[in-house]
Parts: sequence; C-alpha cells; structure tokens
Amino acid sequence: GEGFYIGPNKADGDIPLRDVTIEYNLIDTPARDCMNIKSVRGGTNAIRFNHLYGCGQSGEATQNQGLNLQVTANFDIEGNRV
Repeated sequence: GEGFYIGPNKADGDIPLRDVTIEYNLIDTPARDCMNIKSVRGGTNAIRFNHLYGCGQSGEATQNQGLNLQVTANFDIEGNRV
C-alpha cells in the first residue's frame, strides 16, 4: 500500500480535512505512492522536511508517485526529498 494515505475518497457525506501539516517523516520503499493526500479543502496546510524514497515499488503505473495531492486547498511544500 501507500506510505501515507490521508483523507477520504470524496464520497458523499465524507468530512473534508483542513489545517493539515505533515512534517519530518521517513517513508522508504512502499509498494505504492509514498504519500497520497485527498479531500483537503481549506485551511493552512503544509508538507515539509519529509524524506520519501523508492516510491511505487509495485510497478503500478498510477501508483508510483512520491507525493500525490488530490486536493482543492493550497499547501506550502518545502524541504522534502523525493
């Protein structure tokens, strides 16, 4: 699976996330995306200083991202190593 899978799949009735901060994590050789983040729809959000290595080991064409954002909010992204 993914290193991190954060947020619901945008189904009716799901509560969207806001004010998300993800910092100082090490994700090493997950089968799918290192980080998959969904349904963030507002607030102050940040992804900082994470180390993401060997993402997408399963070889699935749509599951090999270092950082996959499926959101409608703004994020500050800085200092990550992918």
